[in-house]
Amino acid sequence: MNHETFQAPFREARATFRTAPHRELFRSFYENTLRLVPGCRIGARDLHTAHEVWAGANGIEPLSHRDLAAYMGEAGHRKMRSNGIMYLDAGFAVDHPQVVAHAPLQTVPVEVAGALVADALQSVNNAMTYLAGVQAALMSCFPVEIEQVATPCLGSFAGTSTMRAAKAHVSRKS
Repeated sequence: MNHETFQAPFREARATFRTAPHRELFRSFYENTLRLVPGCRIGARDLHTAHEVWAGANGIEPLSHRDLAAYMGEAGHRKMRSNGIMYLDAGFAVDHPQVVAHAPLQTVPVEVAGALVADALQSVNNAMTYLAGVQAALMSCFPVEIEQVATPCLGSFAGTSTMRAAKAHVSRKS
């Protein structure tokens, strides 16, 4: 039997095993048992034992060490060898009750994250431009000294170029 012939179905079976149902079981285990705690470590044996206890209590077949390691990696916990294998930035919920539970994080490619941040900043910029226009329009409606009325109401806008433009506009009307 060819070595490659044997490995291909095995790889497909392993890839199939890490599908949605098993991923959801791991997510449930993670949310109920683990916490993201920077600086903490969990030993691989302790993690697997905790998973076996959790799986037994829920009537579920526990994941293998290898699959548990793969899911911990997907959740963003790096492995380190120090007196056995340790998962970094992970702690048990019972040891860290103050830490909020969360689902394992999904990684976002840098390009996507950058685009999302750029879109958010553009939206903020558009809102600020719109509000500055509204501010200028409102101030042009009132032929009173801007310092008397506008400054207390507009607070943080008092030193902006929009405020200076509005003052110039009102002084031209006077």
